[in-house]
Order: sequence, then C-alpha cells, then structure tokens
Amino acid sequence: MTRTSWRGAGARWFAASWRALLVVVLITVAAVSIDPEGARTAGACDELAIPSLGLTRCVVEGEQPEIDAGHVARVSYLSSSSVHWLAGHRTSHGATFSSLTNLRIGASVKYRGQTYIVTDYRLVDRYNPETVGSWMSSDQPSVVLQTSASGAYVHVWRALALVPVVPVVAVAPPPVPAMVGR
Repeated sequence: MTRTSWRGAGARWFAASWRALLVVVLITVAAVSIDPEGARTAGACDELAIPSLGLTRCVVEGEQPEIDAGHVARVSYLSSSSVHWLAGHRTSHGATFSSLTNLRIGASVKYRGQTYIVTDYRLVDRYNPETVGSWMSSDQPSVVLQTSASGAYVHVWRALALVPVVPVVAVAPPPVPAMVGR
C-alpha cells in the first residue's frame, strides 16, 4: 500500500466515523425536548395547561434545584396522592410562571388528564406556610400552584378537581310480592 492510498483510506475512515458520531449526537438531541423557556427535560413529562393564560408547561418531579433549572416542578415533599403542589419561578430562572399572577378564581387548570377549577388564592409569608397547611392535607383532589412574590412572600392558588355531575335517576322500588294463602 502506498503512502497516498493509506492516507486516503484513513481520511475515508475518519469521515465515516465523524458522520456516524454526528448521527448519534443528532439522535440524542432529538430525544431530548426543550420547553419554551429553554429548560431541558428528558423523556416524558406531565403537562400542565392553563387555557385562560395560554400557558402550557412540562412538569417534572423535583424541588428547588429543578425549579432553579427553569422547570415547573411537582414538589414531592409537599404533594400527596391527591394534592399536586406545583412550583415555578415568576421573574427569574426562565420565568416559567411569569403569567401566573393573572390567574383568576374560576379559571380551569388541566394536569394529568384531570380538569381543576381555581377556587382560592393567598399571598403567603414564605416563612410561615402553615396558612395553607390545610390545602396540603386535603383528601380532595387538587392542584396547588406556587410562584414567587416580592419580599418574603409567595403567591399560592388552589384548584379543586372538577367532578362531573352525575344525574340521579329515580328508580322505583321493586314490587312487594303478594302473600297468597297461608
């Protein structure tokens, strides 16, 4: 093999390897979704939608590090099987909840395939969260949305599950059998 042909083969091998690496990188990037605020989330996530605000966000399980990374996080230590406590920044770290202060009582919130209606709002001292403690211990399915306010306060909304009204159908009791001769 001449020196020139060896270089040609090496160059072809290098070019083929580079193309293969590029394909792997592109496939990896395609498998990672990027939300509108630029925060990266791998794989599937739960979607939060608030139609009146035009807000749709991907929700991840987590705590302050995930919130600071620009995500809306389902805060596990505040959540339970029936209460989903969702938190996100309003003015920094991607401002995922920037429009949340426009949320009004009666607005619908969609999360995990369920529709909720906003029923309560409170401005809470972040160092005295007991003022919404009853919301955390509720057995009623609900979503609690939290974002920052100025100073030592946080905005907190509660949305209760919209339970479909099932019509009650009156059913006549079964006839009483007649007593025939003893």
